[in-house]
Amino acid sequence: MGRVEWVAGRFEAGSPRLLAALWLADAAFVVLYVTHATTPWLGHPVFSISTDRGLAEWFQYLKFGWIALAFTTVARTRGERTYLAWAAAFVCLLVDDALSIHERAGAVLAARFGFAPMLGLRPEDFGELIVVGAIGTTLFMLVGAAYRWGSGEFRRRSAVLLALLALLAVAGVVADMAHVIFDEPRWLRGALAIAEDGGEMAVASVICWYASGLRARALDARAIPVAGKGSVEAA
Repeated sequence: MGRVEWVAGRFEAGSPRLLAALWLADAAFVVLYVTHATTPWLGHPVFSISTDRGLAEWFQYLKFGWIALAFTTVARTRGERTYLAWAAAFVCLLVDDALSIHERAGAVLAARFGFAPMLGLRPEDFGELIVVGAIGTTLFMLVGAAYRWGSGEFRRRSAVLLALLALLAVAGVVADMAHVIFDEPRWLRGALAIAEDGGEMAVASVICWYASGLRARALDARAIPVAGKGSVEAA
């Protein structure tokens, strides 16, 4: 398994081929979207990377689900329950993404409190920002509690994951708001859609790759060498 030294410490990588495959799949979905948006072909909304429950979205669901499963495996294999905090965080992201919770709750808040449009943003956008902030704060508190009680290795890995989540937030929130504000011209709207959804996909792929590497290391560590007898499974 490859290793790369990163500024935050040791960035324990999974297989480079896995990351390449994930990014190639992401790029394929972007190509499908561009074809959908600029040509008469692939007219069905399922080919748009911005469509809820479209092909690209389902790929994202699979990534988040796998990441949660990977951290659950690490927690069980290593006997460190702190990793379950990260598993729970990605389950929350999966549920929010699949059920459009922050969009729906944001619209309810905007209607309930009568938010006014401002700075090019719609009332529901302000509601979404409030809900996203609440979800983000809750997840940060969850991971923060695990960070406090976790091992030094868990803390180093959490620092990497927090940096990656920050990138995910930039793509999912900042680029999303820019996408709303700059609705014209059409080419700019399309470029911002790629920056938003394509950026989310690319960062999610890196997290999936990283979590897969941690899972592989945890499973490899179960095989304890025994002199003259090969290896045995750790209890």
